[in-house]
Amino acid sequence: MYKDNIYTIPNLLCVSRAAASPFVAHLILAGRNTEAFGLLFVAGLTDLFDGMIARRWPSQASRFGTALDPVCDKILMTTVVVAETSVGMLPWQLAAVMIGRDVGLVLGGFWYRYLSLAPPVTLHKFFDGSHGATEFHPTMLGKVNTCLQLLLIGSSLVYPLLGLETLVPMVAFQYLVGSTTVLSGLQYVTSNTAVQLHKR
Repeated sequence: MYKDNIYTIPNLLCVSRAAASPFVAHLILAGRNTEAFGLLFVAGLTDLFDGMIARRWPSQASRFGTALDPVCDKILMTTVVVAETSVGMLPWQLAAVMIGRDVGLVLGGFWYRYLSLAPPVTLHKFFDGSHGATEFHPTMLGKVNTCLQLLLIGSSLVYPLLGLETLVPMVAFQYLVGSTTVLSGLQYVTSNTAVQLHKR
């Protein structure tokens, strides 16, 4: 039976990114935007480095990591989006689009995970990451959308600190992010390469 190596540096970086999410949200809700931006920036760097390490050293790559990485991205993104929406930094309509897409992708990931496991499928087997039988490959539009979303939530923290008077550029940016969010979600649904099943 195939056993995946889940104890890797990229996976540890992914988990640290998810673990930082509630702390970023707390800082946002407390009005400590500078500290929130700093922690968000560090969390964003972990997203950059985990992929670089996995590509540079194949021994650090894992099928489990291909699923863990987007899940941790979504935990961070959803937590920060909810916090920023709560304090009026983001419109609730955009937040609903961003969160709704991510919830749909996570549910789809669970379904593919179930399909990839040989019966009998138990809870232990389902949540045991070492039985990595599903690979997730983000589309180029999906990568662009993730980058734009990170830029949006980061700039939403920065522009009040700069004392900017006009919100026109931010509104335009929000429309751009909303559009790429919807389009990338549709692309994941229709793509034949975004998910690969290795039935075990």
